[in-house]
Amino acid sequence: KHIVNYSIQEQIDVIEKVLSENKIRAGVTWVNNSCFKETLKQHNISVFHHEMGPFRPIMYHPTIYLDFCGVNGNTEFDERFREFIKISGDVPILSREELIKIISPNYSNKLIGILNNKKFEYEIGVGLQVEVDTNLLLFNNERSWIDPILRAEMDCSGKVLVRPHPAAGYILKPIDRRIVVDNIIKGSAQDFINKCRKIYCLNSSVGLEAMLLGREAKIFGDSPFKNICNLNEEEKLLALNFTIFGYLIHRNLLFNDDYYKFRLSCKEDERNLIIQITKKGEELKEQAAHIPSQMTGKWLNISNDEVQNMYHALYKLLSQI
Repeated sequence: KHIVNYSIQEQIDVIEKVLSENKIRAGVTWVNNSCFKETLKQHNISVFHHEMGPFRPIMYHPTIYLDFCGVNGNTEFDERFREFIKISGDVPILSREELIKIISPNYSNKLIGILNNKKFEYEIGVGLQVEVDTNLLLFNNERSWIDPILRAEMDCSGKVLVRPHPAAGYILKPIDRRIVVDNIIKGSAQDFINKCRKIYCLNSSVGLEAMLLGREAKIFGDSPFKNICNLNEEEKLLALNFTIFGYLIHRNLLFNDDYYKFRLSCKEDERNLIIQITKKGEELKEQAAHIPSQMTGKWLNISNDEVQNMYHALYKLLSQI
């Protein structure tokens, strides 16, 4: 936490030396590091914060977080989403089914089946993380990894299903007979979500996936998606559209110099650029309607340039740049 939140002079000296010896246009990091971000900020250099995205193969396209403020915690998600809400009437908003077909073309039938399932074996499902995961330790909102189980126990009188992380280091043996722990981890995360009416987690990506698949979720730790849990259904759909097309990027765009230049060029005047693009009217909406069919079923076989072009179009059409 000290490294994340406070300056360490020895680190600053190293970063300053690198900056003095190189022409740096932007920084890229996979962690929250106060020294790195603040030192580059003093030189008017933006920082791309990355992390493996919540949607991953084989069920989904590979996604990556892209945030100019932080990763996991200290992010810009809420601020950018508020800006998106202001102009959301000017852009096409896709349904959950349409979002699933885009982000999971090869498994969309299964996922839409989960979305439409209303028969639940468990009232609450608790998705756990690795007990020593740095994301969990640093961004736990002062909660332990066991707290979501205790909260689920208090919140319902029905059965609770606990799914440990596949790399978990402990085997849980609850005393309360209402709590079932899948220590063998039978089935996928999607199968787990399918069995449960609600999903609780600390800051696991299963919380966002649960909301995409139509489940109520509660995220107790720090997470970019924590506040989505408290939105009404219409606002949740806006948030899911923003997340998939505006906050996450496809893995093929990671370390892509042209794409980084594109994002940096939009950064200072994002609001005006959004308005200019979304005011193009029906022509853009017609184009947006054809993009999902272009993407469905061919994602794994297309080139990086095609991926970049389609994602650029989607970003512009849906106004998250």
